[in-house]
Amino acid sequence: MTLSAPLVVVGSANADIFVEVDTLPKEGERIVAKSGQTFAGGKGASQASCAARLSYPTYFVGQVWNALLLLLLASIRHPHVSASLDRPRLER
Repeated sequence: MTLSAPLVVVGSANADIFVEVDTLPKEGERIVAKSGQTFAGGKGASQASCAARLSYPTYFVGQVWNALLLLLLASIRHPHVSASLDRPRLER
């Protein structure tokens, strides 16, 4: 088996928030959601996660904010992804 160079993904990592509502709000209207969920997202983080699931050695480089930092890091944690904190930025 030949060793390949690792994949380095530079991209975004963010949180996607999904809410369930009975109707779409009209302009300026506020409504209450029936339920909501938060999922890890971001094109770069998703690409790194997919590559790692294929057992390809992968590095992810991106900037994330502290509000959802643990969710985002957990979503790309995999034996084949190198993800670490380097000087995290705690304010926005």
